[in-house]
Amino acid sequence: MGLISRWCWVLMLACAGASAEAEMVRRRWGKAPKESPSQRAERPQAKPPTAYVAKTQAAPKVDGDLADEVWTKATVLRLERTLDGSAGAAQPTEVRLLRDEANLYVACRCSEPLMNRLTARTAGHDADVWGDDSLELFIGPGRGYYHFAVNPVGATYDARVKDRGWNSGFRSAAAKGVREWTAEMAIPLGAMAAGETPTEWIANFNRNRRTSGALQESAWSPTYSGDSHVPARFGKLLFQPPPPEPPAPERPVVKKDEVTILPAEDGEGVVRFDLSALPRGAGIHRAELLVFRSALVSGADDAGSVDIEVYPLFEEFGGGKPAVSAAPLALRGPWFDRFDATEAVRKWGAGKPNGGFYVKVCPYWNPEGTCLDVAYEGKPDQVPPQVSGLKVLHRAGQTFITFNEVQPLITAEKTTWGEIKKALAEAKAACSYRIYAHAEPISADNLHQAELLGEVGPLSAYNVNARNKEYLIGQAMIESDEIGELAEDFNGRMHQWHMDSPRMDRYPVQRFVIDERAGALPVGTGLYVHHPGSAGRRYYAMVCVRDGVENTKDISEANALRSPVDETVGTGVPVRQGKGLWGPYFDYPGTRWVYVQWCAPPLSPRPNMYFNWSVLIPPKVQGKAPAELYFHPDGYSYAQPGKKMLLGSIQIAPHDYPPSGWYGFNDACGTLKSFKSGTVGDHTQRRIVAFLDWAQKELPIDPDRIMAVGADGAAGLALSFPDVFACVRITGFDEGVLNARAAGVYADAWGPKSPQIKDGKGRGDWAWADLDKLALEQTTDLPLFMCAGPSWGRVAGYAKGRGRFYSAMQEARQPLQAGWGWSGAGNLGGIDRYTGEWRGRVISRDMPIPAVANSTRDRDAEDSGLAGGGYSWRDLKEEADSFSVTLIGRE
Repeated sequence: MGLISRWCWVLMLACAGASAEAEMVRRRWGKAPKESPSQRAERPQAKPPTAYVAKTQAAPKVDGDLADEVWTKATVLRLERTLDGSAGAAQPTEVRLLRDEANLYVACRCSEPLMNRLTARTAGHDADVWGDDSLELFIGPGRGYYHFAVNPVGATYDARVKDRGWNSGFRSAAAKGVREWTAEMAIPLGAMAAGETPTEWIANFNRNRRTSGALQESAWSPTYSGDSHVPARFGKLLFQPPPPEPPAPERPVVKKDEVTILPAEDGEGVVRFDLSALPRGAGIHRAELLVFRSALVSGADDAGSVDIEVYPLFEEFGGGKPAVSAAPLALRGPWFDRFDATEAVRKWGAGKPNGGFYVKVCPYWNPEGTCLDVAYEGKPDQVPPQVSGLKVLHRAGQTFITFNEVQPLITAEKTTWGEIKKALAEAKAACSYRIYAHAEPISADNLHQAELLGEVGPLSAYNVNARNKEYLIGQAMIESDEIGELAEDFNGRMHQWHMDSPRMDRYPVQRFVIDERAGALPVGTGLYVHHPGSAGRRYYAMVCVRDGVENTKDISEANALRSPVDETVGTGVPVRQGKGLWGPYFDYPGTRWVYVQWCAPPLSPRPNMYFNWSVLIPPKVQGKAPAELYFHPDGYSYAQPGKKMLLGSIQIAPHDYPPSGWYGFNDACGTLKSFKSGTVGDHTQRRIVAFLDWAQKELPIDPDRIMAVGADGAAGLALSFPDVFACVRITGFDEGVLNARAAGVYADAWGPKSPQIKDGKGRGDWAWADLDKLALEQTTDLPLFMCAGPSWGRVAGYAKGRGRFYSAMQEARQPLQAGWGWSGAGNLGGIDRYTGEWRGRVISRDMPIPAVANSTRDRDAEDSGLAGGGYSWRDLKEEADSFSVTLIGRE
């Protein structure tokens, strides 16, 4: 999931309003899309679709080029949903169908902004084509369906159900364009119809997209599972002429809800709003242009590096090339998800011609979804019901704002992720809520002077990011869904589950705890957590908004404070939510707790973000205990670290969600900014260090005995904050930015690897993730790195085992003990899990560690090797001006 999908609310800053005391009206021109391309709320399982296959007298030429005139008369299908039905397709895919007496003709057009990352390793016939970027077709006269596939270089596959020994003799060709790839197939009907004229067949069309690093599957008829072979969920193909289509609307002008959309030369188009409903002479407090896209755009997409350009027009526009006389609209911070249109609307209100907004550049612009929000002087009417029950609690630099939702979508005490998704998807006109702050008590007369902090949607008090696949695995081990489920494919099936798997619908979602003494927030409560930028006394108010219309009329003590809140500046403290998982694979001695850490910049890219943690406290802790900080691969979970090195340690596991590569995010994530204009911050690393600082004060942790355990994330944090750790236990490297799959995930958060995109230290080309360079740049002693497995950076020019990281550590004279293979790993020696000793001494930050390089004991082979010699030692003495040790080689 790029990161637009992962910010669950939209927030904005206020613009200065008029000085006069008057009520404020806020309304919207246009209608925003109900579901953004990134929204994960699942629609109810729709009835499988039906399509009619057009008949042709002239067969298309099967060459991969869809320019044949005959394709303009074909049946057109679009793959608009993911295979599991949980979201919109990542990129548009179009399938066209024709038939004659002998063949079914299939053409596909797959939009692809990352053409340079197409995966097409398969060649020839009947290989696993679906492992590439590919299109699959499932079709047949009944449950005995047939399976066809093609990839961007024309590799093919056909089978009867899953029997690839069956051959149809179909023909196929593919071609690559600038921003798409295409394919054509001619499939003999006789191979499937057994001499019968086809009338009604089942069918489905699936696309496998791999350019973003993770598999993205879309389908014509979602199977609502991770399995393509679900004939009961296939659609229908009717081999008969389609019914007459309703007349198409006139183009190019589209009018809807006081909005006119016109085509424009050298641009995407012009959108004009009829502002005649604005009272004459009314003061304009602020105006914001909301721009939406029809496809998800992340840092991994080329479109994510394009600057959106929108210009106000002050001359009448009827077509052609717009006359631009003003600067482009600026994005409004700190959310940068909408444009500041205040001056344009003020000028139009003062008599300037309203030419609309010229959208010159905006990849995947959704013109019909464009909206204009205007706040102006006037008497509000026809407003939604108002918020009640406002409460504000400040603690350690964080202000917790709670309120009673209007007509809450969920009223049951217990709920699941599936029920939450369904409630969001089926909500017709759900309310959202806007938070204002002011130095004086807020009223309807001065609301326009208050600072608009942000907006939250419905169900904001539910910890939906806490869901984890370990819960699914534990439940399946207690009671599986089907006989033999675990025995059949434990690793393959269960390790494919993820936070958005259909099976995750059963996850019991808890409401947040903000005060441990009070417990979980009541049903129907909303929540926003604010980090004040300065200390002081503030008043807060919360108002309801529906379809852009705010209730700025009903301001009372029910939704506006009459006494101020004393606030301080700080990062806040984690809040314990309750006990964590217990059961199969969760049986380490002690108590596991779940904590939530609410963050704002610099610990997160956006305000009001939260992150889950698990903390295992062993029984009968006496004094201070060592702590183990665990990094899950890819940050997929926090619930259950896979290992525990020391039985008596406090075990801490963070959650890297949305995924940040365990480093941080480009500040363009979740915004309309270009990734090339953004800076990558180290939010995740700072957040983890802040949690550890708090944990050392509140938990019985020995600050000199903190161990990081994991892969690239653990190594990167220890290289950035070496003083925090006594030891780093690397259980295997992910190859970081050198791994194509991981690089796709990182690009979602960071943007493309480029010298233009820098982090806060001015480093480009993803240098913050180059572990070998980070090791060579160290100016202080690092903690001991104990590494199992071949090194990071196994590329051409380096041996397959030693790699770049081990070479860099030894060149920098940093403490390293690394081994891989049967003989190498044994030379490392294990940490005694009862005493925490290694080489006869307890590992701590003040423990002297020899760094050994150029040892004759080092071996460098793919299947077995050592770096650092694998020595043990005795008689270690360290004084102010000398150091001595006796090294002992192990066989």
